[in-house]
Amino acid sequence: MAMKAGLDFHGKLIIETFDGETLTNRCEAENTICIAGLTDVAAAISYLGVQDIATDIGTSSAIIAPIYGAIGTGTTQPSVADTQLTNEIARTTASASGYVPALGSNPGQSVWQFQFPINTTGTSYTISEAGIFVLAQNVTNFGDLFDHALFNPTVQWPNGQFLILSLQLSLYATGF
Repeated sequence: MAMKAGLDFHGKLIIETFDGETLTNRCEAENTICIAGLTDVAAAISYLGVQDIATDIGTSSAIIAPIYGAIGTGTTQPSVADTQLTNEIARTTASASGYVPALGSNPGQSVWQFQFPINTTGTSYTISEAGIFVLAQNVTNFGDLFDHALFNPTVQWPNGQFLILSLQLSLYATGF
């Protein structure tokens, strides 16, 4: 009997707040991969090695961009069927990305970071949810939600501080 192999996706969202260069708060949350965004990511993977063909058929090989990170104050438990955050309050485009190669039994990792500007609203926010949107724009709930997470405990984003949202995806090779 032949052994089958597969790929397992595991992700987490991380929120950090900073006062200047000083880290003031850090919180991690397991995320829920959402169907709408996962479909877009699967399509992007299918075009990774065929950019010349994609150009010939009129499809971009970078079909998940632009990517936006969003934060909110909702408290509804995430679901794979989610298409938006419960109560989005801010979003920004990806400001950095990177990867770590898979080595032995260690997973490959991909990281996207989203830096939100200094909070100058005069209000301190209690952030309880976050998500990553692909094929997005700088419009509330616009794009396909790739993942969604709740933060417990919540994260305080004080006036005068900036915030970084990071998505860390681990990709595991599996055998079954």
